[in-house]
Amino acid sequence: MARGRSLSEWFQSHPRIQRWLNGRLPPIHSIILTQKQIFIFLSREGLLFLILLFITFIAGINYANNLVLGFCFFLASVLVIGIHHTFQNLSGLQVQWMDAQDAEAWTRTRVRLRVGATRHKTHQHIQLLWEGEKHWLTTVQAPQIVEFELPVGQRGPYGLPRLHVETVFPLGLLRAWTYVRFQSEVWVWPQSAEVNRVGTGASTNGEQQVESQRVAGMDDFEGLDTYQPGQPLTRISWRHLAQGKGWFIKTFSDPVSQHAELHYEQMPGPGHEERLSQLMYLVYLQESQQQPYRIHLPDQQSPLGVGEAQLALVRRLLAQCPPFSEDRRI
Repeated sequence: MARGRSLSEWFQSHPRIQRWLNGRLPPIHSIILTQKQIFIFLSREGLLFLILLFITFIAGINYANNLVLGFCFFLASVLVIGIHHTFQNLSGLQVQWMDAQDAEAWTRTRVRLRVGATRHKTHQHIQLLWEGEKHWLTTVQAPQIVEFELPVGQRGPYGLPRLHVETVFPLGLLRAWTYVRFQSEVWVWPQSAEVNRVGTGASTNGEQQVESQRVAGMDDFEGLDTYQPGQPLTRISWRHLAQGKGWFIKTFSDPVSQHAELHYEQMPGPGHEERLSQLMYLVYLQESQQQPYRIHLPDQQSPLGVGEAQLALVRRLLAQCPPFSEDRRI
């Protein structure tokens, strides 16, 4: 198995074969394995079996022993039949992309795949290998979910490597395998880097960029708005309806006494990536204090908010912030 795996890894990493694979196995979202995608070769045990065939054949010829020659031909037929069954065990397997989670730089992302059989057949002993993580599927018939935790690198888009799918069933003499490259990517947000809030424009003490605002809420009456079907009847202004002035609904708001404006240009980091990491630290700080915030990047800004949805949005913005060819200060 070790030699077969080394062969398949070499097969994938060799530059010329890599270019050939890119044309033969393009990125996909879902695939059903056929003859076009499946490769097959002898496993380590298969190579030993081949040596046994050769020795048996030489012995039969040398001693003119028909029984030994017949045994050699029988073993050869077993090997040929094994090629067919090993290929058929992988053929028809469906591998489908489901989803992946964005991740922090230099950590791991969780990826989910759906693996199932087609044409009412059953696949036995399928192995999935992805970035050093292995999953053994003893029997594959009904679709099942397989989860991987893959390591990610630096901030930005992370192109997923090829998934390695293989089997040695039923005899272990041959290894059938393929590579699946998904037409998806994961966004990686920066790691946080501690920074002093003083001098960053992120203070909320009322002397730096702090504003008093109100957001939709339940506490204070703010005004009247035109009633839309589906809005709660408890908020309808019945007094205006009784006076024949039409259908209106009461709106309420909650005061937001302080919020932070987090500016990329005011981060003290020496470079582009350092500033994004410092912004990430201040975002976590605002979230821990449950204070609304807005981040300002060179090309866009986030809405004002706080909570899980706001944090997910800000992480994606920081992950998608384009890299600079040269770090700059403003």
